[in-house]
Amino acid sequence: MWNFAVGIYFISLNRDNLQSVALNGVAINLAVILFGGAIGDWIDRNQRLPALRKALYFQNLSVSVMAVLVVIALYNQSWLPSYWMLIIQGILIGIGMIAQLSSVACKVSISKDWVVALYGSDRQNLANTNATLRRIDLISGVLAPILTGAVMAFTSRWLSAVLIAGWNVVSLCFELLLYTRVYRYAHDVLSNKISAAKSNESKLYFLFSINYSIIVFTIFVFVI
Repeated sequence: MWNFAVGIYFISLNRDNLQSVALNGVAINLAVILFGGAIGDWIDRNQRLPALRKALYFQNLSVSVMAVLVVIALYNQSWLPSYWMLIIQGILIGIGMIAQLSSVACKVSISKDWVVALYGSDRQNLANTNATLRRIDLISGVLAPILTGAVMAFTSRWLSAVLIAGWNVVSLCFELLLYTRVYRYAHDVLSNKISAAKSNESKLYFLFSINYSIIVFTIFVFVI
């Protein structure tokens, strides 16, 4: 829900232009391009449940911190100096990058690690589980903007940020509970993990990601 609401919050904080919205989108995507390979290596080097828990903590708590900053900025927008608004927006973008990277870590950990470990030898169940996860992602992608729009339409901006932050804290508890139960149910399979060695292929992928991000950033600068 926060991914759809954050753009509206940036517009509310900076009514003159949409540069902050564009900068936020560029920064988040560049972070994923630059550090996506590093996230995969980190997941490979750590045990499954602790790695997933850390990613969930960072993701949900980052959103909560951003919501608190949005509430402070909106509530005091009338008298806060412009440079403070810029500082707050810069902090929001930085924390948003952390939240996005944590979200990527969660998705990779579940879809590319947990599911493969559980059903790697059974291709039919592996395909069915991946299809189910994909359906859940698509349904969430449809319902999230609808629910976010409804919350923001019937409440004030700062109150909607509080509600979304509260939802993230509640969902964190449920996610931790469910993933822990799955881990305990299939402990013999999920606990047996061998850390993957860093290969030359992953190094080449990281260098390619850096070059690609530089090209994209250069094009973006010239377009602006």
